[in-house]
Amino acid sequence: MKNKSIDDVQEPIDMSSKRILIVDDEPAIAQVISRQLRAKGCVTQSAGSAEDAILLVKENRFDLILLDLNLPGANGFSMIKTLENLSNAVILVMTGHADDEIRKDAMLLGAAELIAKPFEHQQLVSAIRNSVARTKSTCCADRYKSPSEEVPGTSA
Repeated sequence: MKNKSIDDVQEPIDMSSKRILIVDDEPAIAQVISRQLRAKGCVTQSAGSAEDAILLVKENRFDLILLDLNLPGANGFSMIKTLENLSNAVILVMTGHADDEIRKDAMLLGAAELIAKPFEHQQLVSAIRNSVARTKSTCCADRYKSPSEEVPGTSA
């Protein structure tokens, strides 16, 4: 018997109008991902640095954050925790250096999934759908933290 994927057993996750933040220091990669996701009806924004990502998350609401684990000048694992503290968005980690230890560490820190670069378009879409589906049942109607809400350990 064939193993069923989450797409086989649940109704497909509607990608339209999902607000996605793409955090990658390589503009060409961010542009390709953005174009592909917009073709699926997603609303995307991009950040080229950890600092830009934090500012965008503080000012906007996102359903999902695609985070490159290897941003220059930033610890990707710390970024997972920072973004998790600022937002209830699902965090999907992208990295060119994926192994079981990195995957385990990212998931323990709050990432819903890790996808290894380079990846095919359909792999990314499936990872997003799976990540959103896994968290869908645990989300309440208002799943977002207020952008003005005080986050422990930060100052305005």
